[in-house]
Amino acid sequence: MEPTAPPAARPQSGSVWVNLSIDRSAGDPLQRQLYDQIRAEILRGTLVPGTRLPASRLLASEVGCSRNTVLEVVGQLIAEGYLQSIRGSGVYVVRDLPDETPSAAPPAAKTALAKLDGAPPELSARGNAIAAARLGVRGGRHVAFSPSMPDVSLFPLATWMQLTAQEWREHGDALVTESDPRGFEPLRYAIAEYVCAARNVACGADQVIVTAGAQQGIDLVARLLLDPGDCAWVEDPGYPAVRELLRAAGAEVVPVPVDADGLKLDGAPSKPPRAIAVSPSHQFPTGVTMSLERRLALLEFAERVGAWIIEDDYDSEFRYEGRPLAALAGLGGIASARVIYVGTFSKMLFPAIRLGFLVVPKHLAARFSRGRVIVDLQPSIFPQPALARFIGEGHLATHVRRMRRIYRARQEALLEALAAEAGALFSTRPDVAGMHLIAEFTAELAERYDDRTAAGIVAERGVNAQPLSVYYAGRPTGNAFALGYACADEAALGAAVTTMVAALRA
Repeated sequence: MEPTAPPAARPQSGSVWVNLSIDRSAGDPLQRQLYDQIRAEILRGTLVPGTRLPASRLLASEVGCSRNTVLEVVGQLIAEGYLQSIRGSGVYVVRDLPDETPSAAPPAAKTALAKLDGAPPELSARGNAIAAARLGVRGGRHVAFSPSMPDVSLFPLATWMQLTAQEWREHGDALVTESDPRGFEPLRYAIAEYVCAARNVACGADQVIVTAGAQQGIDLVARLLLDPGDCAWVEDPGYPAVRELLRAAGAEVVPVPVDADGLKLDGAPSKPPRAIAVSPSHQFPTGVTMSLERRLALLEFAERVGAWIIEDDYDSEFRYEGRPLAALAGLGGIASARVIYVGTFSKMLFPAIRLGFLVVPKHLAARFSRGRVIVDLQPSIFPQPALARFIGEGHLATHVRRMRRIYRARQEALLEALAAEAGALFSTRPDVAGMHLIAEFTAELAERYDDRTAAGIVAERGVNAQPLSVYYAGRPTGNAFALGYACADEAALGAAVTTMVAALRA
């Protein structure tokens, strides 16, 4: 089902108009000027949440630039979470903005604030780094092709609610006084048993730290293991949130290229890192699996230079050929001392659960537990007992097996639809794991559009095709889309391919 804007969000007399202008004599590119102005109008509150933007052709005509420039800017703002496209309606400002939100203070209050000590109060250097992060906010319904988004409609919600009610009915008096910064003890035991069986990570419950999602886990690692100015290597392309979390911690973030075997150690800079963030089992977003030779070399290198490896194992459960590969943290020996393993339940269950975990080396466990108190004292107790039983009684394994079959069928359906309708536009190949595919632009499509412009074009038709270039910290090496297939059934995927092809050929 396509998302629809609440009636109150739609303007009564068409789209709102804002004053935008382009200075061709300025040094900034036209695209950058337009991007900065629209984003500023959103953050300033001129474009309030729910506002519909003018059509791209009208906006391009009035501003005096090409429609492709407008589409690329709109595609970028959609990818960053400032705008959303609603089929048959238009492009709207989202209700929940990704970083700074417009001030509700009246103009007079803003003027008074500006006069205070000659300027408004400033953020700290760390605060500015956090506020500058351009990360989209997930919310509402998700449509094809939202990457890494599970099909929440297939989650066994009735079982989950039954387990939740039973736990709180039987143990509520004890649960309301539960206080452990590491998380609910039965859940930590369940996680330890799960990662040992599924990922070959031998650990005790005392090494498990329950977090509010994987991002909080990585933030905790950065707080406790990095000092300002420390060098941190990240995959390029890679998950933007990891880069921003490390940068916000004051680290010098260095992008390292990824090839068909994973992170390229021989392509890394000479300055030794303090931390190396990788997703070796299924690299995001390229989907490559780090070879065993490269894994062992990475572990040896980390030991030699004294670096910590942050292993983001975000969707390894969904592997469609053979058994899941052993995690870096499960290779034993050196690995157990140098690897911080980061796991999440958002992909296996549903994103709103906001539960993840760390598995830390045994000699760091007590200090991570004390450090966890500084973040938010302890994770919310409410969903943890139900999750402990969901894992312990076998519901998690059953659900993952079912979704693995469904997602594999959906990947095959997407590949068939792309081959049948979009073979001249995209080059795609099967992936042995994951929840999305990379569709590389053919020469025919690349001659017409870059991936951000193309994403803006298909977004106007209600299709969320993520441009691969947004995942690069350095210069992108090509044009491609990251097409998620997990959150939509076969019919919806086929319809989305048809819509996408029609938009790109128009």
